[in-house]
Amino acid sequence: MSAICELFRVIILGMAKSTNLRRARIKNTKLTIGQVVALEGFSKSYISDLETGAQFPSSWETLRKLAVRYKTSADYILELIDEPLPIQRKQIPSATLSVREEGATYEVDAIQELIWLMRDLPEEKQKAILDIAKVVKGLNS
Repeated sequence: MSAICELFRVIILGMAKSTNLRRARIKNTKLTIGQVVALEGFSKSYISDLETGAQFPSSWETLRKLAVRYKTSADYILELIDEPLPIQRKQIPSATLSVREEGATYEVDAIQELIWLMRDLPEEKQKAILDIAKVVKGLNS
């Protein structure tokens, strides 16, 4: 599958191999490769190869997982766009939390993390979470 992705990219898109994945990991998440390996279950050499452009994601599912984890878009990883954060998250206030997930501890912006977690949920679940947040906010007023 990687050879097909590379062929498509080089012939159809006329692009060189991407290193945007590494930039997105460092800039958007501050995760180490080891933390990504622990969180996503990929091998360290596979993530390293993806980040250096030695190979491409082996499937669309892998590309989607990495885009979500690295808080960027598949388009940025594939160098179809130049902006790593197409959603203007810089306008959202910050609320940093320490998160421990599968043995790895890292800092996240709680508001941005919530938005990224909610974006794939069905609309009714998104509304339910917003309703809960409004109730909690009302309790703190």
